[in-house]
Amino acid sequence: MWNLLPTFIVLVLRFFAAIVATQSCSPGTLTIPPVPGIEVTQVVANAVYGHAISSPCPLSIDFCNITVAYTHTGWKDSIGVYVWLPLTDWNGRLRGIDGGGFAGLQGFAGHGLAVASNYSAVGTDTGHLMSSTNSSSWSLDNSGKVNAGLLHDFATVALNDATLIAKAISKSYYGQAPTRSY
Repeated sequence: MWNLLPTFIVLVLRFFAAIVATQSCSPGTLTIPPVPGIEVTQVVANAVYGHAISSPCPLSIDFCNITVAYTHTGWKDSIGVYVWLPLTDWNGRLRGIDGGGFAGLQGFAGHGLAVASNYSAVGTDTGHLMSSTNSSSWSLDNSGKVNAGLLHDFATVALNDATLIAKAISKSYYGQAPTRSY
């Protein structure tokens, strides 16, 4: 019986850590940094329990799911940043999740794998629909000319904004900034 006591204590501590983490997983408790030139239009946060991931092996994860929508003043853009934070056992690191081709983010499988490894995970849609296979759907305006604002978002600005936002959210949630980011 006494040999089960350490296991029981660990389970109780994890249970209370998850309760505290869940209580802080709300828009009102998260800090979004004042990034020059952006206006945050929406913040959504909720705790997710038992989210199933299948790669490389089936398992479930618990995390704080945060979506930040924002715009750049005068650009008429709308960008989404998607941050997943492990509810417990965070390793102190942030992993950026990319898309491919002409999409900043094409789904959330990478987020799940990062959280399963105890990373905070961040991705951005870079200002256009996920899974775009052709850049003309977002990089050209109605007259067929290059939409310089959205191209600039895609090429550099949105990735930097996402990193700044995710680092600040991680610091707000865990009480310390990530020690490394990838």
